[in-house]
Amino acid sequence: ERLRANLDKRQLVCIRMEIVAGIESPPESQQARMEYQVSQLADKMKQGDIQVGDEKQSAESKEAFSLLQDWSVIGPIVRTELPRLTQRFDAARSVFLQNLK
Repeated sequence: ERLRANLDKRQLVCIRMEIVAGIESPPESQQARMEYQVSQLADKMKQGDIQVGDEKQSAESKEAFSLLQDWSVIGPIVRTELPRLTQRFDAARSVFLQNLK
């Protein structure tokens, strides 16, 4: 049960990093990504927290670095899933960092 919860956390962190990096999630994660984005948009609209320009870029940078920390502290998952998720996360992180330049 703990392995499954950690897997779900890693998948969500991957989706969030892909969003921040501005890249697509794989087809099997599209539904989860859309659900996450809709819930985030609804929350931001309720709070009146829609950001644009430099403010948005700063918030995305903070989120990306927070995601790096989150990724490193999530507990173990099923060993066969780790390489695929690590590859996704690393690819999104690399794109994000390239876009900072």
